[in-house]
Amino acid sequence: MAHLVVVGMPGVGKSALAHALAEVRGVTALDTDDLVDEMTGRSVQEWIRVEGEAAFREVEADALERALTEDVVVATGGGTLTSSRSRELLVGQPVLWLDADVDTLLTRLDETDRPLLEGDPRTRLSELADARRSLYAEAATWTLSGAQSLDALVPRVDALLTPSMTRRVELGERSYDVVIARGARHRLAGLLSRSAPRARRAALLTTASLRVQPWFDLSTGLETVVIEVPDGEAAKTFSTLEQVCEQLAHAGLSRHDVVVSVGGGAVCDLAGFVAAIYLRGVGVAHVATTLLAQVDAAVGGKTAVDLAAGKNLVGAFHQPLGVLCDLEVLDTLPEREWRSGWGEVVKCALLEGRDDVTPDEPAALVDLAVDLKARIVSSDEREGAQRALLNYGHTLAHAIEALALERDPDELRHGEAVGVGLAFAARLALRLGRIEATRVEHVDEILTRFGLETRLKEFDTEEILSYMARDKKAHHDLTFVLDGPRGVEVVSGVDVGVVRATLEAMKGER
Repeated sequence: MAHLVVVGMPGVGKSALAHALAEVRGVTALDTDDLVDEMTGRSVQEWIRVEGEAAFREVEADALERALTEDVVVATGGGTLTSSRSRELLVGQPVLWLDADVDTLLTRLDETDRPLLEGDPRTRLSELADARRSLYAEAATWTLSGAQSLDALVPRVDALLTPSMTRRVELGERSYDVVIARGARHRLAGLLSRSAPRARRAALLTTASLRVQPWFDLSTGLETVVIEVPDGEAAKTFSTLEQVCEQLAHAGLSRHDVVVSVGGGAVCDLAGFVAAIYLRGVGVAHVATTLLAQVDAAVGGKTAVDLAAGKNLVGAFHQPLGVLCDLEVLDTLPEREWRSGWGEVVKCALLEGRDDVTPDEPAALVDLAVDLKARIVSSDEREGAQRALLNYGHTLAHAIEALALERDPDELRHGEAVGVGLAFAARLALRLGRIEATRVEHVDEILTRFGLETRLKEFDTEEILSYMARDKKAHHDLTFVLDGPRGVEVVSGVDVGVVRATLEAMKGER
């Protein structure tokens, strides 16, 4: 297998990148044009002018096949992927698509001998680019702009080649991968090309604050419209839902096209619900940019908006085409966003019996959470049994989130609420005689390890109980996910008096 294969239009800088990257990685660079010359004694130009393009593509495929047997960085010709044989050879290979606009390409092709561009180079380049974009996207593992300098490009590509993790959600024909890697966002064009081959347009849902981030450099490989929505839970309203659907209609999004979320949990929830209902269902992909989105919202197909009566009360199950968890973007998160994700991570660790977890290895923790959720969703997509365990800590969490939101939208983040919910669930399990006091202390210690609160702020107990009764996983009684002698399980019919007493006792803790 090759170290990396670089594809893209003539003049985009494939050869220069291949040689510079090979030097950094300590491997050799090969150019398929040079290999054709070496193998046949004829240049590319001579092959095309004398034998024709079809004959050249066959010997070019021979050169590519030879190059792929070595651990090298391969720079291909601009039209290599027009050959079905060459495309087949690249299946399973690490492929980088360098993309650039026609103006950039023209500045780099000045006075070069290119038989396929003879006549009007601008027109020919535009025609070739339009014809080849889908071929590049389908083959691509990653897509980057070739307009940036070589000094900027080489370290970025070098970082992309670090090991990645992939977890698969197995749902028959609707199965999909969750990729966890630094620079995972650059896999978007390839993901969309392979999972939505009939798509011509993509709608990116994101926020204004994210759109100005330096990492917001995604390529879809499609005609793209960007739609901005509010930050946080403010995005999950019926008014925002309506506005987004109107913008999709004005953009001409068809049933074959795709919606892409680029953001945190709220953006994932909204984008998924939009995709579930627009034209009775279009494809959606998630580029998860917060820890919370990566370990929870983006995986599993739950989508929703909020009501005044509670969080996530109107929604649908709508599985994504794929999920990209970009670890590089996590480097930009403020401390509070980390805490918002840690609550879900601790939940998963407790469900997996991983009491040894620490916040020092975020990549491993994202993988732990995604692996657990992928396994559970694969066996119980619609929360008929096992998936309900993922609501551990959430009965109280959703109640205090909703109450806090009424007071101050920034008072309590989801993961912070889940942390308090996990602490409460342990205390309720103790009061019901399901666990020992030492287990409560141990849960508190893990939560504290991740900077999460274990005390309950001043909320009215009766208001909390009212919200709990309306929780979407309750079945006309108070239902909780609690630890016990058989492990964590769903417990229904919990006496409201016991819940009230546990809340009051927790509020009295200092």
